[in-house]
Amino acid sequence: QIAFYDLFHTAGVDNFNIAVAATSGAGKSFLIQALILNVLSKNGRVWVIDIGESYKKFCKTIQGTYLDARHLHLNPFSHIHNIDESVEKIRDLLAVMASPSDSLDDVQKEYLAKAVKGAWHERQHDATIDDVLKSLHTLSQEQTSSDFRLSDLVTLLERYGSTGSYGEIFNTTSELSVGTGFIVLELGALNGNPALRKAVLFALILSIEEQMYGDTRSIQKMCIIDEAWQLLRGSNQQASEFIARGFRTARKHQGSFVTISQGVKDYLGYAESEACCNNSDAKIIMRQNDSAFKNFMDENPNFYTPYQQTIIQSFQPARDNGFSEFMLTLGQGYSFHRLFVDPFSRVMFSSNAQEVSAVDQLCQQGLSYEEAILQVAKTNYGDEF
Repeated sequence: QIAFYDLFHTAGVDNFNIAVAATSGAGKSFLIQALILNVLSKNGRVWVIDIGESYKKFCKTIQGTYLDARHLHLNPFSHIHNIDESVEKIRDLLAVMASPSDSLDDVQKEYLAKAVKGAWHERQHDATIDDVLKSLHTLSQEQTSSDFRLSDLVTLLERYGSTGSYGEIFNTTSELSVGTGFIVLELGALNGNPALRKAVLFALILSIEEQMYGDTRSIQKMCIIDEAWQLLRGSNQQASEFIARGFRTARKHQGSFVTISQGVKDYLGYAESEACCNNSDAKIIMRQNDSAFKNFMDENPNFYTPYQQTIIQSFQPARDNGFSEFMLTLGQGYSFHRLFVDPFSRVMFSSNAQEVSAVDQLCQQGLSYEEAILQVAKTNYGDEF
């Protein structure tokens, strides 16, 4: 039977967040892009954080804004609405930037909070990481005796100052408030620098959260973190608390965070990914890697009922089926679904290398993305037209 799902109008859930687990070829890009269109069609706002350019064609087709990590500007003070409400979030962001792998101690966190407030009161939205460093130096001078924890903070954060290696990214006004409802942020260029990639990811989350909170609550907002298994594979307790706080608060502003991993196991074993899963009342389980899923069930025999396990293992590749299959859980309830899309959407959503290449070649010949997609769709799925 036909089923309708609107994540913002679902009974029995405490938040609008979704955790998605899908192996390659399961059809998750079709499903996620359909969710994106659903939000945008109601004049909502969507941000996508991705690795691998999966949304580039889709973004250009619907005239969104596509930003590469090499050209991002992410000053954390740019979109602050209330410093008293945001100081802990900026503090935790700077803590993750300073120490991506390990949590700072309570005294260092207090120093950071004071420095954030000092920078804000000095320059408001024009404050930068340089101003935070300046505040930390002031705090150091006010000390009757030197505290190595304070000097360590300065040392760890200096690389994000204007003269540091990453100064341009974090000391220039954030550009995420551009006048578009759809923004894709591609982080693939940072794959060789996991510490910087993590700092950029959390700065993005903070900036997006602040924009969610600043928009009217009648507008639906969605932030999608694709390849979350790569981006959130850490055990930094401060980072997990940062995630949980943002995910919990988003509902109050009709906001949703959607995280996507390769498999169910990717959400377990790491504090940061577990925080995403635990704070997502909706979960979408698509086709899983056979051996990985079998190993997971051997290790967690009660995670799914035998019936759920049987159905999940029966899911086939989307290309073979012509549709995506998934289990949707909402709170304690669950149901099974298939997603069918029209030929145009199938090519627009597709990450298949041949279809992507065919569209790119037609665009190089002068066709628009829309014209190129339509032509490839008619060539590949002519019988459906």
